[in-house]
Parts: sequence; structure tokens; C-alpha cells
Amino acid sequence: MSKKKSISEKLTKRKYRPAPRMIAWIYKTIMVNIIGRKYKPNFHIIDNVNDCDGPCFVIFNHLSRIDHMYVCGATYPRITNMIAGNKNIAYYGYAYNIYSYLLNISIAGIPFAIATLVAKYYNVEDYKTTLLIKKLSLGLMMALGFIGMCFVLLTSEQLATLILANGSSARDIEITKNTMIIISFALFFVPVLAGYRGFYQGLKRMEYYAFSQVLEQIVRVFFLLGAGSIVVYIFKQDQIWAVYFAVFSATVAAICALLHI
Repeated sequence: MSKKKSISEKLTKRKYRPAPRMIAWIYKTIMVNIIGRKYKPNFHIIDNVNDCDGPCFVIFNHLSRIDHMYVCGATYPRITNMIAGNKNIAYYGYAYNIYSYLLNISIAGIPFAIATLVAKYYNVEDYKTTLLIKKLSLGLMMALGFIGMCFVLLTSEQLATLILANGSSARDIEITKNTMIIISFALFFVPVLAGYRGFYQGLKRMEYYAFSQVLEQIVRVFFLLGAGSIVVYIFKQDQIWAVYFAVFSATVAAICALLHI
């Protein structure tokens, strides 16, 4: 019986291939010509990272999604800083802090409960009850999402004043209020999306569950970076518009995932 290889031994023997030329061209076009144009980054492909003379980023190894996912998570917030400006990016954080708190309250384990109930009745072939659970659960998620959206819409100015320090300018309060209004729409669509995911999780149709998550994140990142770059670098608008589009990306991503699922 052959000895099981350790992770380090597997990684040592793994053969890496360079990225496909089309993917590399897309990266170069976005990073060099659009997002980082004024920074003049040097972008090229090397077959072996040891051949690189200076510091570099490993974009991906073409055989594993892990490197690509980690690099995306590590770099795109910095790219957003470049597009929106270091001062404006704080408004993005204000909106997402409120969004994350209210979203946790809105869903609060409900998708897992939906999955449990659906699995229980689907396994005994009680399809009528299964569909009833879907109908009631989605109605509940819509109601909770609508309440969360209305709460933020109606209290956006109060939330902005509460978040900002005393003595903040009227402009700061207005921008923070706008980001709250924009993020409020995500509080309606994301709980509904979570309800659908819970339903398909109960049916054990994990391909729908998983692909909707991947699609949501891809759309969110590309819309966040793409729309912000276009409005700032092509249409020459104020950098705060990049923040508005970045906040709105959560809603766009959730809608796209809903259309798929």
C-alpha cells in the first residue's frame, strides 16, 4: 500500500501552467489600461515565479482556484481605494457595516430552517408540503427584507448622523445618507436569495446553491470595479460615484443570482 502524500509533497510536485493568453489579456486591459493607468504598472507573464527579479503578484496557477480567490480578496479593496480615493472609501465601510448587521437580523438562521423543513418533507415524497414551505418561506423572507429596506430608507439620515462623529460636515452626512439609501435595496433582495438557497439546499440540489454564490461574487466584484472605473476614469466624475456604485454592487449581484436561481 502506497504511503499517502502530504500536502507539501503534493504542492512540490505540482506542475503549474501559465495563464491562457486571453485571460492574461483581459487582466492586462483592466489593470493597466483602465484601473491602474495613472500608476503605469508593469504587467507580463512568466512561466516560473523564481525568474522574477523584483516583487510580483501571483495571479493564479491555472490548476487551483485558491490562489486566484486569495489574490482577489487581497487586492480588489486596494484597487477600490485607488478608484474611490482613500478618504471616500470610509463611506463604503459605513454602509456595509449597517448592511451586515441588519442582514444578520433579517435572515437569522432562517435559510437553514427552510433547508431542514424542505429536506424532511421531500424525503418522504410529500411534495405538496414542500412547495407550501417554499411559498411561505419566500413570503417571509420578502417581508423581512422589505421591513429592513424600509427601516434604512426612513432612518437613513438618523443613521448617518449616528455613525459619523460630532461636528461632521453636511457633505459627509449627505454622502453617508446616500450610501445608506443605496444599500437598503440589497436588504430586500439578499434575504429572498437566501430563501431560495435554503430551499435548494433542502432538495440537495447544491449545484444551484453553489453556482448562485459564485455568480453573485463574480458579478459584485466586476460591477464594483468596472462601474467605478468607467464613471471615474472615462466619464471624469467625482470619485464619490465609485463609492455609490461599489455599494450598489451588492444589489446588482443579488438580482443576477436571483435571475439564475
